[in-house]
Amino acid sequence: MFLLLLSGGSSTRAYKVAGFTLLACALIAGQAITAYFLLSQRGEIRSLEEQNKNQEVMMTRGGSGEKAKFSPDKEEYTVHC
Repeated sequence: MFLLLLSGGSSTRAYKVAGFTLLACALIAGQAITAYFLLSQRGEIRSLEEQNKNQEVMMTRGGSGEKAKFSPDKEEYTVHC
């Protein structure tokens, strides 16, 4: 590729090839970074799913005599017997 740049005959084509190659590398790197972040957040997603299940259980208990109340300032549910 560098030989094409130095020859002067088809430098425009060489710049296009270099540009597309750089773009392709940037896109592949972006995909790799996205995959890394998604895989690294897997534990956090599982933790949030577990918290969601726990809150659903607390809300269903509200119909059996216990009252579940949402506190917006604390952003949590409390169960009152």
